[in-house]
Amino acid sequence: MIHKLSNYRQEQALKEKAETFIAQIDHDLGTWAIEKKLTLLPTEKLLLNAAYLVDGCHQGHFRQAAIQLKTKLPELSYQVSGPWPPYNFVVRTSRPPQRRQQP
Repeated sequence: MIHKLSNYRQEQALKEKAETFIAQIDHDLGTWAIEKKLTLLPTEKLLLNAAYLVDGCHQGHFRQAAIQLKTKLPELSYQVSGPWPPYNFVVRTSRPPQRRQQP
């Protein structure tokens, strides 16, 4: 029972630390985003999977914020890529019209 409690407390402490990191990352990068998609703790080794939609005039600010994060939180590894088309932010509201079949 003590072992389970100890494991639970360790997991909770790690989760709280992860949430602190995520909040800092999202604050620094989200400042420059029009919209964002975040997936928190998607795998055991991945803290955050995020997509930020950034207006072209703010791309330089966003890049600088990403570079500064590496200095602020050096204990993390980062993979930043883009710019990419905004496919993560497209919401399909209806089905495309279907073609009628010829009799």
